[in-house]
Amino acid sequence: MYHSQHPLAMRSHIEARLDAALMRKDPQALWQVAEIRDAIERQPQQHHLFVVLATSVAEVGRDHDYDWAIAEPSSMRSFIQLAGRILRHRQRDEYVPTSPNFYLLSHNVRALKGENVVFLRPGFESEHGFTLASHDLREILKPEDYQHISAAPRITEPPLDLKNLTLISLEHAALRLMLLGRATPRPTDKPAAVLWWKVALHWNGELQRRTPFRRSDPQQRYWLRLEDEGDDPVFMLQDDGPSGWKKTDEIRSVQQAMADGVSQWVEMDYTARYLQLAEEKQWELARVSDRFGEISISTRDNRAWCWHPWLGVFGEQS
Repeated sequence: MYHSQHPLAMRSHIEARLDAALMRKDPQALWQVAEIRDAIERQPQQHHLFVVLATSVAEVGRDHDYDWAIAEPSSMRSFIQLAGRILRHRQRDEYVPTSPNFYLLSHNVRALKGENVVFLRPGFESEHGFTLASHDLREILKPEDYQHISAAPRITEPPLDLKNLTLISLEHAALRLMLLGRATPRPTDKPAAVLWWKVALHWNGELQRRTPFRRSDPQQRYWLRLEDEGDDPVFMLQDDGPSGWKKTDEIRSVQQAMADGVSQWVEMDYTARYLQLAEEKQWELARVSDRFGEISISTRDNRAWCWHPWLGVFGEQS
């Protein structure tokens, strides 16, 4: 499970192992990757699927090459970015698939729950901006928009019909609003980028106050700490007491049964990872925990949080 909500030590480990497995410029090198080789040798089956369950972090920042992908819809930009990581390093004719290797789900989880705004974080819908009349991908994209995915829909702006927005025209409308604003602004609109160069310079201070650089949601910092080799890792908060730490029940450890034939292929043993870092750096486990056990979690939705070594930290479903 590849996403941002792992303590730093484990996220770094996951990315390093994915980098090793998904650098496909030498296609034969895959069979020398320890995790791939060990998983195949452990299991008697002839056919194996190595799956990376990921959030949108898989779309940017890493030079990864996948054989195929299944995408939960959020935006056309997301589809384009993910498509760029399929057969990324293998461009020769011998690797061209004979059948589709990128599947787009017709609905995302929010749509299946019946929510009104579903293509957001990531996506371009918003409660005070633009929304779509349908959240069925089959109704808001034409076949030619997705049968051969390219960057063209992000470059060419389609005619704007606010009553019949598509996933593509939604993105262009939202970007135009962010950059140029409306002819008649609404109280809920954020300051448009055009104001930076259209209004008098002395207003820039007010624009900066209203749109701070890299503003993010309020977050709470936790540390997954391991002080002795025989202990289990425990989430803690910094404290003013003698030890400097206190346990927290705000992140609840959960058990998760896996289906037959499903196993992890990237080792997710936190104790082993902390011990490895302690040996590499010649540090005490407590210092490793302080430096590499941190995770920051959004407090925006006031959610209850769960943790599983394989899955990382995730919001409890209501």
